[in-house]
Amino acid sequence: MRLFTARAKERPRTRRPAGHEERTTTPVLRRTAFLRVVAVGVAAAGTLTVAAVTGQVASAGTAASGAGNATATARGAAGPVDDCLTLASPTCYSPRQFRTAYGIQPLTDRGITGRGETVVMPEFAATPGESGVTDVRQDIARYDSVFGLPAANLKVITTLAPGASPFRASGEYVGDVEEVHAIAPQAAIRVILIPTLQNFTAALRLAPSLGRVVSITLGYSESCLTSAQVATVHSALQFDRERHVTVAVAAGDFGAEGYPCTAPPTPARAVVFPASDPLALAVGGTSLDASHRTGSYIGETVWNRPDLGIPGVVASGGGFSRDFARPAYQAGVPGIGARRGVDRKSTRLNSSHLGI
Repeated sequence: MRLFTARAKERPRTRRPAGHEERTTTPVLRRTAFLRVVAVGVAAAGTLTVAAVTGQVASAGTAASGAGNATATARGAAGPVDDCLTLASPTCYSPRQFRTAYGIQPLTDRGITGRGETVVMPEFAATPGESGVTDVRQDIARYDSVFGLPAANLKVITTLAPGASPFRASGEYVGDVEEVHAIAPQAAIRVILIPTLQNFTAALRLAPSLGRVVSITLGYSESCLTSAQVATVHSALQFDRERHVTVAVAAGDFGAEGYPCTAPPTPARAVVFPASDPLALAVGGTSLDASHRTGSYIGETVWNRPDLGIPGVVASGGGFSRDFARPAYQAGVPGIGARRGVDRKSTRLNSSHLGI
């Protein structure tokens, strides 16, 4: 997940843990809708950790429709395969293992694969000279090849980022695409590139013309925002709700501390917005324990990784909103209090492999 302060002009460098998905607590109206929300929850939380693969990347298939066969972290250079699934103690899960652990594989086996659904993802356009940027078409092509997935139906919209190269992608952008594709392999994926934070609200308002689910992996600590800024994004979320669009948002990677908006940072309790908005489906993270032979679910705990060597708290975001009162759908939840609780749903986030 990417986190930003309200004053940020350019995208700061952030790390992105892998392995995170939510479980919906709202009624399931349709099985395809369930699959769609699960897929979006995985991307929003940054959850699915799969084998890290390096080696010669297959050439891209179709350009605008986004193509082919994918890689977990293919970065274009020829080299040996580094597959975390083959370790004596595997540190990741394949897409099939992950789908099995969360009960999605039986749907896949019955042909419920996201066909006819579209997931929309606002992503930052790569900046000139940005490190770690690859061609998302090559990465997804290799990824599909490794894990036997069908060609991805990927299109990139550059309306809000004119002049941006649509397929130059950061690890966050690539990972978001791969994770949704792994869970709902026949869902269409539409990436909206944005150059700065100022374009975020516009992306939310554009989303309903593209699909019925939005996956967001960026956020701001509530403590960093003005009431006017919160109201502007809330208005865009209302716009999406009125058009029956589900918006899933990552809950953050810094525990109850939120993300610092001062330099030097001053630790303070905060939750991440827009995950804290009652109109958003907030997605938290867990450490999944599943069989690496069958994918069978064993258990999970809240994601907490202070051993990653990253300054500050490294844990699934959560807490109580400063800006929003408890919504009606959270009434009766033990310990909820009077404020909106974050998050509503959680999925696997933990892995020693952070890149996909």
